[in-house]
Amino acid sequence: MIAPPDSPSPPRKFKNHNPSFVEAPRRHRKEVMKESFLVLQFCKPDDESIASAPRANSAPYEDYTNVFLSHAHVYVFAEKFDIQPLKRLALKSLHQTLAIFTLWPECVGDIAALA
Repeated sequence: MIAPPDSPSPPRKFKNHNPSFVEAPRRHRKEVMKESFLVLQFCKPDDESIASAPRANSAPYEDYTNVFLSHAHVYVFAEKFDIQPLKRLALKSLHQTLAIFTLWPECVGDIAALA
């Protein structure tokens, strides 16, 4: 039987609802994802000396599109010709650059160019 529209409906009960469960804030999730990205390693310890540290962007007007695409192109080249050390180095360089890159709203296109 359907209740008349003016009568209050009973409270909804959710399956597996636990009132003590509190979702982690979205910011916490982003921090965890960033930390897991930053700890990735792509080169063997003895390969560390062959690459220099990238320079961080310091202003939103700096365009890093060519930097990101250069690392990606070197990786594709190394993949095509099966050059494993170069492939690891390109991936490491891209990872290091992305790890220190400050993502201002104006810079989203720099990273989107990788897609």
